[in-house]
Amino acid sequence: MTVFEARQTGYADLTRGFLQSMPVFRTLGLDIASVSPGRAEISMTITTGLTFDGTHVQGGIVGALLDIAGGAAAMTLTGEGHGIATLGFETHHLAPAGGEYLVAVGRVIKPGRNQALSLVEIFACHDASRSLCATGHVTSRWIALPDRG
Repeated sequence: MTVFEARQTGYADLTRGFLQSMPVFRTLGLDIASVSPGRAEISMTITTGLTFDGTHVQGGIVGALLDIAGGAAAMTLTGEGHGIATLGFETHHLAPAGGEYLVAVGRVIKPGRNQALSLVEIFACHDASRSLCATGHVTSRWIALPDRG
């Protein structure tokens, strides 16, 4: 596994702040489990409002979680004053996304000068068991953030 170095100090706090500022992050009830250079783990409690049948998370919501986890992994490698924007993502559903909560693990597999490609795995968790329910890729582009000073 490739080990990355953050391009800016305070990358973890900046990544957390960037994610928590997104209204969709709060709407989906997401939680940041961990961040490290090139990696992010995001969890989502399964509620009835996120499901298509009261039990299993709707596929578009799973795709949104995948997009956010892959983007968060890329965000950890941005330079000073930059955030990320999604250029594209693909989701492959492998099993029903049910249980108590989902955990999305995003890992950058190819960083570039202006963008990064992340691999994301999503696990459906119930009690002590965890099973892979979706996987996919996210391509993120670095973007300059507006000066807030």
